[in-house]
Amino acid sequence: MAQARKTAPAGPKVIPRDEAEVIVTITGPTRGRRRAGHQFGPEPVQIAASALSEADRRALEADPSLKIDVSSVRS
Repeated sequence: MAQARKTAPAGPKVIPRDEAEVIVTITGPTRGRRRAGHQFGPEPVQIAASALSEADRRALEADPSLKIDVSSVRS
């Protein structure tokens, strides 16, 4: 018998705190969602990580309705 392979649960969303050239792309639910002073919906919204306060980061990371992608800007 083949054993079912267990996968590790996804880790928490983490937005870097001190990298100046980091862009956070956030996608929200179809009906929309407001968090950290921004409106998020099905269209991705890009925000510089340096523009987010610690409270903003915590609110965004804690919201299971938001999909967060973090990427570096290439110069």
